[in-house]
Amino acid sequence: MSNLIMMVSIDMPIAVRNALLATFITLMTVLSIALIVLVLLQRATESGLGALNGSTNNYVGEKKGRTLESKLKIATLVIGVLLLIVSVLYFICQ
Repeated sequence: MSNLIMMVSIDMPIAVRNALLATFITLMTVLSIALIVLVLLQRATESGLGALNGSTNNYVGEKKGRTLESKLKIATLVIGVLLLIVSVLYFICQ
């Protein structure tokens, strides 16, 4: 990790650095909006709170990866991880 910080901290022209930071901010904004939309598209279930009591239905079946709900969950996870990575890179470059 320190090698990455040292690579970024090398004298970079100010215009390039500002363009890179602006790109990261734009990516974070787009990913944040996408994450909000994906979360709002997911169906609200009470089983999320039921997990605290141990009364969950395990979602094990043949069509586990094919339903729209599971695709939305996977997309939410991917967008969240991408947002985390871009955010960390932004603060490293700052």
